[in-house]
Amino acid sequence: MVDYFSFTIILMDDVYHYLPRMVILILLLKYFAMKGKTDKQFLFEVALQWQNSNTGVLSATDASGTIDIATAPEFGGVEKSWSPEHLFLSAINGCYMTTYLAYAKKLQFAISNFQCNAIGQIEIVEGKYKFTIVNIYPKIFIADESLREKANTALQKTHKNCLIFNSINAAIFFHSSILLKEEINSNTE
Repeated sequence: MVDYFSFTIILMDDVYHYLPRMVILILLLKYFAMKGKTDKQFLFEVALQWQNSNTGVLSATDASGTIDIATAPEFGGVEKSWSPEHLFLSAINGCYMTTYLAYAKKLQFAISNFQCNAIGQIEIVEGKYKFTIVNIYPKIFIADESLREKANTALQKTHKNCLIFNSINAAIFFHSSILLKEEINSNTE
């Protein structure tokens, strides 16, 4: 089976005289950019049911419970409600945790506790609101000093391979800490 980009390259000699060189360059760049892509795909679905005014309820057939959501107060919405902006940062935090825990399991060590805060900055860029910077403050607690190297390796792998990090274009800054179990109480306040 020949995919679209391969077909385009095969026919390039025939159409070279008709297409501007820039179009051919763009097609080649797209082909090589997609070269590392695999056929492995996962689909996730979330449903939203509008309730009233600026509120709705999120659900998923493969997840229990629902999440009430509303426009953020900064944009004329409801106070004290979960907003899309909160859920965006929650996705970052949740993905950080699950990715880190997967690497901890792969490296065969256990953590004593995990905490992570995320702070996102929204700005108007080219006339559109967008998250431009996200600061992430993970705190990984280990039982003893002998686990620090593995904990640090898991941190580095998480920074590089977290699905959500790789899916957004905001600048992400990590402020990671690896702490000893005894420090949990002093860092939870």
